[in-house]
Parts: sequence; C-alpha cells; structure tokens
Amino acid sequence: MANIKAVAIIAVIIVIGLVVAPNMTGMATNVPGTCRGTPTLTLSPNPVPTGDVATATLSGLIDCNGKTVNVRLNNCYGPLLNSYRCTDKYCTTQSKIKLGVAQDYIITACVDKDSDNNFYGVGKTASSFLTVSSKPDVYVKDITFSPAGPKSGQQVQATVTISNKGSGNAYFFNLRARLYDNTNTVAYNNPINVGLLNTFEKDVTDIPGKSEKKIVIPSYSLSPGNYKLKVELDRLDYLIELNEKNNNGEVALKVYP
Repeated sequence: MANIKAVAIIAVIIVIGLVVAPNMTGMATNVPGTCRGTPTLTLSPNPVPTGDVATATLSGLIDCNGKTVNVRLNNCYGPLLNSYRCTDKYCTTQSKIKLGVAQDYIITACVDKDSDNNFYGVGKTASSFLTVSSKPDVYVKDITFSPAGPKSGQQVQATVTISNKGSGNAYFFNLRARLYDNTNTVAYNNPINVGLLNTFEKDVTDIPGKSEKKIVIPSYSLSPGNYKLKVELDRLDYLIELNEKNNNGEVALKVYP
C-alpha cells in the first residue's frame, strides 16, 4: 500500500512539472521590464520645407522606458542628429529634426534596448525617408466677407488670404473665385456650371516663403439666400509645389432680407 501511495505522489509531481515548466519557460522569454518589440519610425511633416522642423516618432516598442535612442542620418553609424531617452514604456517620445539643404534623406532611429551601448541589430533600428524641399506651397488660408452678415442689396466684398507655407517663392500663379447659388452648387469642373453666378480671375505674383498675401474680390450685390464662394489657386499648374492638393478653399455666405 505504501508503495502504491509513493508511486501516486511521484506521478502527481511529474504531471505538475509538465504543466508548470512550459509556462515558466514562456515567462522567461517575455520578462516584464525588458525592452522589446520592433520599432517603426514616422516622420512628419514629410515633405518638410527647408528650415522647418520635422518630428520623428517611434512606435511598436514596449517596456522601453529610460532606454536611449539615437537618431542618425543614413544608418546607425551615420552623423548623429539627436539623442534622447524614452520617457514612457512605449518610447513615444518625439525627436525634432531640422535639415537646411533641400534633398532626400534616410533617417534612422537606433534603440539601445539592452542598455549595453549597442544600438545596432535586429529589432533595434527603424529607418524612413525624409524629403526636405525648397518649393513653395500656396493654400487658401482664409476667406472673409464684409459685411459679415449682409442684407439684400448691400455691396458684399470678399477677401482671400493666401499663405505660402513652403520655403520657396510663389513667383506667379492664377486665382479663380466662383460665386454659386448654394441651392445648386456644382463641382469646379462641371461644364454646365448650374448655379454659377459670377467668376473672378486674377494673376498673383511673388509671395515669398513663410508669408501671406490678401486678394480683394470685386463686390457683389445679392438677393436674400444662401451662397457659396469657391476659390482655386494655381489651377493652370504654373507652380511646382510641395503639396499640389491643398489649393482649393470655399466658404458659405448667407444674405438676409
């Protein structure tokens, strides 16, 4: 009887060992507090105008609080742009980059995961392309009316504020403003132009980088109702811009009885 009990106890111990041991092994490969994960580098804005700052942000890491990150040109042995310590477990601390020459760059973030001054290796680096551009970038910053709440028969004047957020000069481009009866608003390229009441065009010259220019549109006298003013910049593509998709703007206008 004693021998049977001993065999039973040994069998239970073996079974417990088989259940617990694999779990212990799994825990050892994923020890809490060990910096792990595969980093991904995001650069914004991208492209960035010359002289402006781009922000580098890492994602994909966990338990990396206090780890050192070096941001370099090309690879982990390239010129150092910035160095910082992660301030949270996911290492989402942002790094600022400023490059003055217009060209394409490779930016690499190198993470010292093991705190051994070794920044290079699988799962420790992330790279991304950054374009630094000297091109202009015009967009419709604002459209205002005077008076703001016009009444029927009053002269209404619109002012368009154009901003060049690029670094290059916007030397020459076209502005087109179209006023629509908002009950029949149509797209710019609709050949029928249902609801179109007025078209104003003007050539705009010389808006230096990081500056603005205001264009005054001839006044309207309107009946009571709802209207919409749509403005297009550089529709003839004279400019080679940093962003070719931000050239349109529109605003609603209500005329009271």
